[in-house]
Amino acid sequence: VGAGHTAPSSMPFGGTEPAQGRCPTGVSRLNAQLGGAAAPIAFTDQMPLIFRGGAAIPNIAINSIGKPGVDDREARLIQNMYRGADLAPAVSEGFAVRDEVYRSISTEMVAASRGAVSPNGFELWARRIGRLQAEFNLGFVDVGGWDTHVNQGGATGYLAGRLGELGRGLAGFADEIGPADWNDTVVVLISEFGRTFRENGDRGTDHGHGGAFWVMGGRVRGGQVAGRQVALTQASLNQNRDYPVLNEYRGVMGGPVTPPGLHHIAWSAESREDVDLMHELLLDIGATVLDAPAEYPKYGPGYYAVFFADPDGLKLEFVHWPRP
Repeated sequence: VGAGHTAPSSMPFGGTEPAQGRCPTGVSRLNAQLGGAAAPIAFTDQMPLIFRGGAAIPNIAINSIGKPGVDDREARLIQNMYRGADLAPAVSEGFAVRDEVYRSISTEMVAASRGAVSPNGFELWARRIGRLQAEFNLGFVDVGGWDTHVNQGGATGYLAGRLGELGRGLAGFADEIGPADWNDTVVVLISEFGRTFRENGDRGTDHGHGGAFWVMGGRVRGGQVAGRQVALTQASLNQNRDYPVLNEYRGVMGGPVTPPGLHHIAWSAESREDVDLMHELLLDIGATVLDAPAEYPKYGPGYYAVFFADPDGLKLEFVHWPRP
């Protein structure tokens, strides 16, 4: 499909690092935009870039939970030390999050000790996150192990095994929160870089530019490949090695913040003339044009776009946005 950032990079974090906190779709800014409606948390041992730059947000590593090393009495002493200080709210919230996570994990351990089948790997983490989503409605988790330079495999092998584990985890998350909450949930999977089209000498693939995003949820119309696509030929490859980025990540990430589900999809145009040609084509085929080509300075300098709808009513956008 070729999703990502238009920056000319195929290094780790080069293709989508702006999505991790350095752009208008950073989750820290989304949290501020939603006012008090969001209850965010990062399920990581360190605060990810995507949550930095705004209000303090709790984080906790979901894959290594044990009995707290600081007991209740010691926790109260530490909170008293910070009473009246700027960090007091963050300290109190940190202990509250720790206690809530430990209570959830303790319940899981009790159930397993009575003979219940306990999941493992990412499915275990995902189910833990699902139980905690009753308290938090905006979350982030980082799943590693995708840098397949060596022995990547095909329909079977290392990558296929990782994808299977990822799928079981996502299914476990949906199962854990239940049909009602899944109907109000959107999950977006994003990788910081893609892979090369061709296999390398070690039966793997190297860092590439364009990749793919997954969007899923109870109200997301799934089972389809969305976004701009081109025939895969040598001429269409980026630098004769990578999948090209045809769909700017903002078009994917911007939609789910407006419930329910995906708001609209945007594609990047190479020029204003291409936007005008798209408008003419839409008129020729009788498509529903929502907004004729125009500049939208509120989105950025030189932002020039046409908005239209597909046969199912999904809002689509074709935009040229020159950036330095």
